Parts: sequence; C-alpha cells; structure tokens
Amino acid sequence: MPRPAPASRAASPAVAAEVPVGPAGQHVRGAFDEMETGAESGGALGTAVLGSLGTAVYRDGMPDSAPAAARETLGGALAVAQRLPEGAGDALATAAREAFTSGMNAAAVAGAVVLAGAAVLTGTALRGVRVREEACAESTGGADRLSPSGA
Repeated sequence: MPRPAPASRAASPAVAAEVPVGPAGQHVRGAFDEMETGAESGGALGTAVLGSLGTAVYRDGMPDSAPAAARETLGGALAVAQRLPEGAGDALATAAREAFTSGMNAAAVAGAVVLAGAAVLTGTALRGVRVREEACAESTGGADRLSPSGA
C-alpha cells in the first residue's frame, strides 16, 4: 500500500526553486529533509502537548474518591466500573466519560487557538514577501503530476 505524501510535499516545488543546487542536487535534498523533519517534529510535539493537556483535564475532572486506575485512563475507569456494584459503577463510568470529553474538548480548543495564532503570525510575517512568478508556476503546475506515493 503506498504511503501518503507528507503535507510538506505541496510546498516542495517552491522550496526547490529557492534553494541553490549543489553537486548532485544535495542542497535541494537537504532542504527537503529539513522541511520533513520540521513537520514530523512539530506533529510529535503538538501531539504530546495536546495529549498532556487532555490528560490533565481528565484527571482533574475525576472525583477524588475514584480509584487510582480510574484516574489514569478512561479504559482503566471503565474496567474498574465493571467490577463495582451497579449504582457505583454507573456513576464512575459516567464521571469518567464526562471527564474524558472535557479533556478532549480542552485539547481541541487549545489546538484551534494555536492554529489560529499560527495563521495570523504567518500572514503578518509574510505580508511583504513577494513570490517570483516562476516559483508559483512550478508550485501549481506540478501538483497534478505527483503520484499517490509522492514520487
């Protein structure tokens, strides 16, 4: 099964147009490597930060009387809830689901705020930048030639 092309692949022609070509194209490859590394690192960091935020909100939303396993994860809470008497188990499962939903909502809102801030920052920073016509033509003209594997 072919691997989907990374999101940074769309900017590749524009990057290639701005990077001086060295022996055997090594400068261009280096620029693509840096672009790919930045995208992967940013994704991993974003996942870690938003996941930590969601977990913190989940744990804060759980009752203090909940067992330790239930305060760690939703799966742990549901497993503990199955072993409790019916009323207590249902109450724990409901509290865990609500805390989990609150954590997911907090992570989604934080991600949206960061994304909106990055968009504003990018728009402000690039406001005065002029793109050469050749880079635009290469960037838009090559998009339909990429294969599903990105080659």
